[in-house]
Amino acid sequence: MTRYLFPAWLSFAAFAGFATPCFATTPQVTTDITPVYGLVAQVMKGVATPSLVIRAGSDPHHYSLRPSEAANIQ
Repeated sequence: MTRYLFPAWLSFAAFAGFATPCFATTPQVTTDITPVYGLVAQVMKGVATPSLVIRAGSDPHHYSLRPSEAANIQ
């Protein structure tokens, strides 16, 4: 009887070693303008919150990045 239990125990131990859970990191998403931010925030609901580069009320055509915003994009 013990002779038959050893291969079963060995296969269980091998499977348990491969069955470790993997955890994914949450993505860091940066959007440029408010309408895109709204869409991305709805898609990412419950996972993460995207960051917004150009704040509401700013003109995206004449906007120049601050160094902190450029670092956020990187």
